[in-house]
Amino acid sequence: GLLVVQIGLGGLHVIFELPPQTGWIHTAVAMIIAALIAAQVAVTHPAVRELSARAPLILARDRGLLAAVAATAAAAFLLILTGSYVTRSGASLACPAFPYCGGEASSAVLRLLMNIQMLHRFMAYGVALTACLTLWRLIRAARGAKELRAAALALTVLIAVQFGLGISNVLLRLPQWSRTLHLLVAAVLLAGLVMLWVA
Repeated sequence: GLLVVQIGLGGLHVIFELPPQTGWIHTAVAMIIAALIAAQVAVTHPAVRELSARAPLILARDRGLLAAVAATAAAAFLLILTGSYVTRSGASLACPAFPYCGGEASSAVLRLLMNIQMLHRFMAYGVALTACLTLWRLIRAARGAKELRAAALALTVLIAVQFGLGISNVLLRLPQWSRTLHLLVAAVLLAGLVMLWVA
């Protein structure tokens, strides 16, 4: 059903000459589809099902872990939406420096674009910190579950890679390879967090 919606949104996006709103919703639906596929893999893959069998022991060590993983996945989804809004609104190069914005607003429109860019950056800091804390909790609770610890470490490394790609987007003025990888790694992080939550 969501794929039909996504195809319709793609058509509207082209017919109406790429308005920011349809592009933003198109990205949101794409990420929901990716998350649902990740959830389906987590439910059906034998290796993930083996990990799920250990979940009660892990959750007994950290009772808030399940909620923390779910909240982190939701925050990652919202972060992707803010990133999509940066792109769709034309705010991608509103702030030419890192970590600060590095520009001065010469108009109200530019100030708005700078605020959109900085909102995404500040949210990225918060989500990265939240994700790292959640994954650290998982690593501590998953004693004896080497696969889960490895998955948590891999996602932590991806967070660092994602930060590097975000910085390169700004400093290198949006090269296509960096933009593409930034969205890809965001989708993989979201999928990984959803798989952890389902497992």
